[in-house]
Amino acid sequence: MNKTIPFRIAVLMIILASLVVIIAVAFLFHYSSEIRTSFPLYLTKKPSPTPENGIVCTTEWNPICGADGKTYSNSCFAKAASVSVAYAGECRPQNSPSNNEEKYCQVDSDCACGRHIQTKDCFFGNQQYVDTLNQCPDFCAGFAGNLVIRCIQNICQQVSNSDFPQ
Repeated sequence: MNKTIPFRIAVLMIILASLVVIIAVAFLFHYSSEIRTSFPLYLTKKPSPTPENGIVCTTEWNPICGADGKTYSNSCFAKAASVSVAYAGECRPQNSPSNNEEKYCQVDSDCACGRHIQTKDCFFGNQQYVDTLNQCPDFCAGFAGNLVIRCIQNICQQVSNSDFPQ
């Protein structure tokens, strides 16, 4: 029996195994990003593409409502858009009155006390403009009961009962 035949078979098997390894590495390298994002662990920590301002955010879902009235997936995305955070959670729908609309409301009804969602100033006003999670205890202490309030340009003040429209 010729001893060179088993040696040639062994060499061919080594070459074939090397080719299989090279093909497997090339496959994994080519599809690595798709394989990585198919697992939830990577979805929550994978950085987003770098925006123009250079801030990199994770794709974690921890929604906040921005001062611009838009929901952002987390505070990092709001910061990247140069928008301040109005409150935690998704933005609530707002039926905003126009700036010149005169709106009457009663305490504990249509009005609320707290910080304005855009200016962050303490005020008593139409509830859709108040961040009720961000209170102003000293400012809001005087508002209680069924006071009649008139809201003009999103600022509410107490008015007498005779001023309340019939």
